[in-house]
Amino acid sequence: MKPGQSLNDIILAALSRLDVLYRDHRPDIVVVQGDTSTAFAAALAAFHHKIPIAHVEAGLRSHDRWHPYPEEANRRMVSALADLHFAPTRKAAANLLAETAPAESIFVTGNTVN
Repeated sequence: MKPGQSLNDIILAALSRLDVLYRDHRPDIVVVQGDTSTAFAAALAAFHHKIPIAHVEAGLRSHDRWHPYPEEANRRMVSALADLHFAPTRKAAANLLAETAPAESIFVTGNTVN
């Protein structure tokens, strides 16, 4: 973290570093958790490298892209890239199904904090 950095600064730095990491280490899968801008950057970089993506806490939705900001947009973008969706609740799984995520890619896991 740097004083005064923007969300774009965070994403650009993460993408740059993850590009090298994924190229050099070529993971079998990338697991991202939550709805942060760095989770989005990790998923996007993995997508660019054609590495499968698993999303933990998938399917949570407020249905208002501005609230919470930027988390709701990050959630949707990660879901669009993810190959596996680990949803904390049945409602979150239903959200993913409504967005046309394949049923076989969705697993209801419960809340990871509990």
